[in-house]
Amino acid sequence: ALDFRNGILPERRVGLPQIRLYVTERSQNKLLGNIPDSISDWQKARLLYPDDKLRSVKVRHRGDANEMKFGLSKKSWRIKTKKNQLFEGRRVINFVFPQTEDMIEEAVISKLAAISGVLAPRVEPVELFVNDKSQGVLYKTEHPDEIFLRSMNLMPVNLYKGDFGRKLPQGLDINLFQSP
Repeated sequence: ALDFRNGILPERRVGLPQIRLYVTERSQNKLLGNIPDSISDWQKARLLYPDDKLRSVKVRHRGDANEMKFGLSKKSWRIKTKKNQLFEGRRVINFVFPQTEDMIEEAVISKLAAISGVLAPRVEPVELFVNDKSQGVLYKTEHPDEIFLRSMNLMPVNLYKGDFGRKLPQGLDINLFQSP
């Protein structure tokens, strides 16, 4: 039998990439303390970088207030690093808990978009640990921002986003796609 460790064949990685996030109980309580207002509040945390150093970051939950109201044990996260301490070349990273049964659908769509030349964030399944407790498989996705555009060799331009379920300025249609 061939031994993968003897150099004949390349060593094979077992399992998904692991992301380790450390959030104090106080910060976690603040994230869920005053829903829906607290959803967009950033809290302090620490993230283990690929060089095995813990660095300060800011975190918040990603998703809408309805998901948070019911206290789902699995939550999506958004992490923001310091400007001079990017994580894998990114400042804002999303860790999304899949909402559908098809775990690979989003990753496949993203890969097909890239092959087709359509601008789309890269998606990668990872195992997220919060305070050394596995949260299961989540998708690590790029955040569509200036760094994302620059990584795609595009000059920064304005990006617009729509927020469903938020208070709309007067005069805007509740249907996001009908609003100017």
